[in-house]
Amino acid sequence: MSIAPDSIQVGQCYLTLSGYVRRVIALHPGRVRYETRANAAKHVRWAWKPGIVGLKTFAATVERPVPCDWTPDTGDKGRV
Repeated sequence: MSIAPDSIQVGQCYLTLSGYVRRVIALHPGRVRYETRANAAKHVRWAWKPGIVGLKTFAATVERPVPCDWTPDTGDKGRV
């Protein structure tokens, strides 16, 4: 399930359908600048990697908002 494009917010992190966490850095007309970190279940340490994509594409690939330190182990109990 994806989220509505108009609900995407700067500073919020989102869980992608493929298990990555994306943090929104900036919103531009029709585009989202974000950073992605790998699924923490596969990586003990992670680095944020930048990206930019269309707003509708971003919304279609994220499942829901999550805390930025979300991992499969913490679920929604991570810090916001």
